[in-house]
Amino acid sequence: MPAIALAAQSRSASRAWKHAHRRAAVTNPVRSPLSNAPSTPALSLAAGVFTFPAAKQAVYAGTTLLTVGDRDDAARAVQESSYALQLYEAATPANRSTGDILAARLDLGRAYLLHDDIDGLTDQLDVVLAVPQVRRTASIVKRAASIGETINQSRYADSPQVKQIRAEIASFCAPPPALPPAPTMGLAGCGRD
Repeated sequence: MPAIALAAQSRSASRAWKHAHRRAAVTNPVRSPLSNAPSTPALSLAAGVFTFPAAKQAVYAGTTLLTVGDRDDAARAVQESSYALQLYEAATPANRSTGDILAARLDLGRAYLLHDDIDGLTDQLDVVLAVPQVRRTASIVKRAASIGETINQSRYADSPQVKQIRAEIASFCAPPPALPPAPTMGLAGCGRD
């Protein structure tokens, strides 16, 4: 099965909450960087223009593993998301996806939170929350907001560090300010004196 189909299968199963299908799609030996089975040349040729970069596959795998929700899968999500970041760091700038890089960092942060590692979460959020507003997609803002909601309901909610994180996430997720109205030049500027 082509890599793009595997990733789509993984994401689709994740949305449908089909636990067994999610795991099967993510751990398929053709695509999983955690397996020792390499991708076949026939698979690469079959994909053609619809190739699905290994880094993007790893981002989707990390997200899917976090959706499963247990601690073992969170540990594997850290591996997948870290692998995605390694691949994107090694890629040429033209082949990097800011959205995928931010998604992988947010997935790492969420996985660290599942393991009660607030410092690990903070390290990932520091990078994401520093991104200029023009680079923030709705998906990234939604993921960051979700982490904010999760830590707000955690046992760490009252800690000063988490309160600071929540404030930074709220600022990050705030809608951009409205643009001021364009100045009008009146009739004098239109040649009608």
